[in-house]
Amino acid sequence: MSLIFASLLGGGFINLALTPLAIRLSQRYGFMDRPGHRKIHDKPIPKLGGAALILAVLLFLGIYFAYLGFNSTLQTYDEIPKLLFILGITVLFALIGFLDDVYDLKPSFKILIQFLATGCFTYFGYHFELLQIPGFTPIGLRFLAVPFTALWMMAVINGFNFMDGVDGLAGSVSLFCLIGLGIISTFTHEPLLSGLIFSTLGAIAVFLIFNWRPAKIYLGNCGSNLLGALVASFLASYRNDLLLTGTHSSASPQSFPFQITICTLLVGYPLLEVALSTFRRGVKRLLFNRSMEWSEKEHIHHRLLKLGFRTSAICWSGIALQSIFTLAALFLLLQQRALAVWLLIPFFMIMAYIMPRMGFFDFLNIDVIRKQKPHYLILHHFISMQRIKLNLTVGREEILALLNQTCAELGVQYFQIKVSDKRVKGGHFSYSWERPKDVVREYLDYIKTERVKSKYDHFEDKIVLDDNQGEADWIFEPHTEETELDVECRVLVSEFMKMVLVRICSLKKSYSTTDKVIKISQLSHAKVRSSILRRKYAKKK
Repeated sequence: MSLIFASLLGGGFINLALTPLAIRLSQRYGFMDRPGHRKIHDKPIPKLGGAALILAVLLFLGIYFAYLGFNSTLQTYDEIPKLLFILGITVLFALIGFLDDVYDLKPSFKILIQFLATGCFTYFGYHFELLQIPGFTPIGLRFLAVPFTALWMMAVINGFNFMDGVDGLAGSVSLFCLIGLGIISTFTHEPLLSGLIFSTLGAIAVFLIFNWRPAKIYLGNCGSNLLGALVASFLASYRNDLLLTGTHSSASPQSFPFQITICTLLVGYPLLEVALSTFRRGVKRLLFNRSMEWSEKEHIHHRLLKLGFRTSAICWSGIALQSIFTLAALFLLLQQRALAVWLLIPFFMIMAYIMPRMGFFDFLNIDVIRKQKPHYLILHHFISMQRIKLNLTVGREEILALLNQTCAELGVQYFQIKVSDKRVKGGHFSYSWERPKDVVREYLDYIKTERVKSKYDHFEDKIVLDDNQGEADWIFEPHTEETELDVECRVLVSEFMKMVLVRICSLKKSYSTTDKVIKISQLSHAKVRSSILRRKYAKKK
């Protein structure tokens, strides 16, 4: 018990000192999470919270074992390789996440690195050996054990990354995942792992003080990878021989009944996020030939934001959801299967009832797919052509003219870009564009005629380059509701705007210092924009 309190307090106090330092270092050296189309914040936020978290855990373990030594803590020497395996893959994934925060690694490259890392862990270390689902005959995984466990761990790690989109959500859910792991490590008498889990628990609890809305610092990919890898590796290596029999065997541990089911419940929320995201992206890949790597705003927290949930309410919803999963897993471990069933069956029935009504499965609506597909293809063919043209531009004027055309087509009402290129003399300028008033008035008249109040009027978006050389903000034209195609346009505009800023900053010639507002009074193609055509088509239907 003293180890538990020492770990909680040690990890917490060390992180309490490191997190403010991480905020200052982030601000000084530019490690900031910039606003973007999938972000809810409107100003840069430090993102070295994960680095502070891993340093707090490592410092605590180093201080603790340097003071007491390993022998005074060990129950058996089997714990040393297990701790090293878990700690090794946790640090490795934290490092991968840090590099992703700094260099914005490609998703396909990250997936490859993740598979290699988890594959090594499962091949040389620990893996699931038995697949047993309640009500079905147990199946030995045999040669599938290593790839199955590696993919399961990747799903957990990416689940922690997917849910890290709202202030405090990833930290809150992680807290209750770690509580379940802490209880398990206590009952199985594994003090080394208890020290690791509870020090992380104390550190994440302190981190939430700085991460709760309005957040002063974010976990970043470093932090979400760290938490996901720690939880996934602990569960993949977990054996409950002591918890069920009261003895600890030094022989090679074997899988226990419902191991995968219990481990999945202990990370229920992250895996639910991954399952929904993978299924949704797979359907869109099949229907629209869209890459599985394409960013979107359809995660659980995005859906709840659209329904009007506040950030704190989303965090508490995540806590409640994960608490149910964790409690059911603990019931199964304690052989209280009836209690677990009575807890889970009503929960899944309620979820099956409310999730379709909250719009989680709107992407399966056949009529909507039939109407959206041609417009979706037009949007992506158009933006592909614009990207080709952008690569062929030779001057700033050509780039800005191309940007005007693109924004007009994709439903932007107003935008402004600012470039501050310190490498070129006179490389500071700003440029803004505004849609003709008669086009905007057409939408306002439509809303007034239909007597519908627009909730999405004057929706704003923003992007800032990592080197602070360029930034852009824009406003979309008003409309009555935000459809999936509108979200697609927002993604396309954000990606294209970033390409424009990078292209402008890459030009070598000197710029003339200007600060002007250019208004385009007439657009010959304004009445045939895809955004207007979509709405007219929907109105006729």
